[in-house]
Amino acid sequence: MPIKEKYDIEDIIIDVISKESLSSEKQMFFNEWLKDDENKEEFYKYQRFHNALFAVRMKEKADNARILANITLAKRSRQLSIKRWLGYAAGVACLVGFCLMFFLVKINQHEARTNLMPQKMTVTPQDVVLTLSNGKRILLSDSIGSFKAPNGAIIHHSKENGLVYDSTNATSQLEYNTINIPRGAEYKLILADGTTVWLNSESEITYPVFFYGDMREIRLKGEAYFDVAENKRQPFVVHTENFDVRVTGTEFNVRVYPGETECTTLAEGSIQMEKGDEIHYIEPGQQAALVNGKMKIKKVDLTTAIAWRYNAFSFNEQPLEEIMNELARWYDMEIFYMTPQVKKLHFTAWFRRNSTLKEVIEVFEKTQRINIELKGKTMIIAQKK
Repeated sequence: MPIKEKYDIEDIIIDVISKESLSSEKQMFFNEWLKDDENKEEFYKYQRFHNALFAVRMKEKADNARILANITLAKRSRQLSIKRWLGYAAGVACLVGFCLMFFLVKINQHEARTNLMPQKMTVTPQDVVLTLSNGKRILLSDSIGSFKAPNGAIIHHSKENGLVYDSTNATSQLEYNTINIPRGAEYKLILADGTTVWLNSESEITYPVFFYGDMREIRLKGEAYFDVAENKRQPFVVHTENFDVRVTGTEFNVRVYPGETECTTLAEGSIQMEKGDEIHYIEPGQQAALVNGKMKIKKVDLTTAIAWRYNAFSFNEQPLEEIMNELARWYDMEIFYMTPQVKKLHFTAWFRRNSTLKEVIEVFEKTQRINIELKGKTMIIAQKK
């Protein structure tokens, strides 16, 4: 019986290169096929294509269609010629093209499986990462589904709800998880008590898998909006480097980016700000900011102060430096000012967070006050004369 009629060598090659296990019969078949020198050279060419494809994906993070196009062009430019084998009537060039498409599918499947195995994860600067109490890191992609924490709590992940903790079957072992949000991303988290947390770009939150004791305590770096589940017997405390926020159930925003004014803005309910022995009670619509080591409380426009929570940027006569710090985090850019004076210019602007960087730049340039030039991932800003 011709080999082609018994097994599909394409599938076997793909399985071998993708490190899939073969049945003993298929393995024997492949070993026999590989004894032919021409077949062996053909297999090595497939393997080189696969390795090149994988390298491009890791280096450039290009999309699948772009990778396939690049490799197809490379294949044509080299005018590869691979002999027909064992009765194939079709040209091997077509076979290579089909095989590469199969490789893309196999790689995507492999990556999805890898997300379920934290110890084999490759993290890029754009990834939201969950770190478990045992040190394992999990890349939070849509393919995660549900998995178990070391203390038995079930962690559900979905595109719609983000990360949701179910501590029904958790043991009394106290465990903390940490989520890191990179530039250009935001994330939603539902804690074991039902509290919902929205995390802004370049933020980090550390929290228990299950809340024990007489307080619910978490630690925050960056910015987050909280909708705290009410529990008067177990206050919810947000710890930051320089102050704490204590509540029983309410909605508020905490912003503690390095080098910027640290503040808390209350949307609903009531909170108390604690800095050492100082305690300040905040009302809805008020913002408590740490200025030169002192807590200052003022009335603010919530649509501006927490615009990010509603998928928008809103700036009201703010210094350009503050505005650009915000934009740099979201668009993952660096900012270079031609003169120190340009940082102090004040602007009022509003636009959606899904606006392109080009659209944002056009908004500022229409003011006729500044010029913005893009050089790679750097925005060069100069004041118009």
